[in-house]
Amino acid sequence: KISLYLFTIAGMYSCHGLSLFSKIRPSSPIIAQKSPPKMSNASQPIPRNIKDTIKELRSSVQEGLKNRISRMDIELPYGSKMGVESSTDNEPFDEDKSNRELARIFLEMFDPIGDATVVAFRSDEQANKARKIWGTQTYKGKVQSMSAKSEKKMERNAGFARKMEMAMADGSNNKIFVPKGTEVFISVAPSSKELEAIEGSNLGEDCLCILLNARLDAGKSDKMKGRFEGVFHLRAVSKSSEDFLYRSFPKDWTLARKPKIGPPKVIKVFEGRPDEDSIKEAIGSFSGGGIFGDLF
Repeated sequence: KISLYLFTIAGMYSCHGLSLFSKIRPSSPIIAQKSPPKMSNASQPIPRNIKDTIKELRSSVQEGLKNRISRMDIELPYGSKMGVESSTDNEPFDEDKSNRELARIFLEMFDPIGDATVVAFRSDEQANKARKIWGTQTYKGKVQSMSAKSEKKMERNAGFARKMEMAMADGSNNKIFVPKGTEVFISVAPSSKELEAIEGSNLGEDCLCILLNARLDAGKSDKMKGRFEGVFHLRAVSKSSEDFLYRSFPKDWTLARKPKIGPPKVIKVFEGRPDEDSIKEAIGSFSGGGIFGDLF
């Protein structure tokens, strides 16, 4: 069951019963009129560069919100360069940086609701680095780690009632720390253990939960893959192949290949999220080649 709160970032969701219509700026890029989803066509055009990727990413999240999806899975290729942080041409592969850039984009998407947005990294080190690079005065929302214990250290002077609340959220009870007032919870590249903690948490269906680069298709959690909608998905289907799977909600899943010259060629379109066997079977009947574009 999904509430009507958080329902204008096309609607937006809320965990706490406060209408957010007045908090959303009219100029917000993710506000749009509601329209019925169309599931009968391929996810096209396939983004060919960073600008197109971010544009389609925002659009897919907007459509998901309009359709009251409270569990979203977002995936981009390993090491994608989103252009959020400075970089050099010869910069080495940095998956942490890629995940952090994606998290920063989402934090800005939900800027209108301020501290009701929480971005949770796997570790205190990653959270601290994000705060340092972003600058605490440049964004709204809360940046933390998934661990409840680290949050306890941050609130050593908390009163008895608050300490009891934090104790109930301790990771040893298969829980994640969710600050009071959270309306959007964004988990950055969670591990299998952290996915289990999210599954066992008290996040209600009326609270928007977004997984960023959780890599659910790598076998981390079939249960979570069933619960979370692949709202935006762009990944190579193998390290040695230029074939990739793309989906921008509410369109279908598109298996395509990027040739050396010209736009991507569609291999097959799937109505639902395809499994690895279906992907391999489709690729087996198709030939071509090329490069993946400038996301790497």
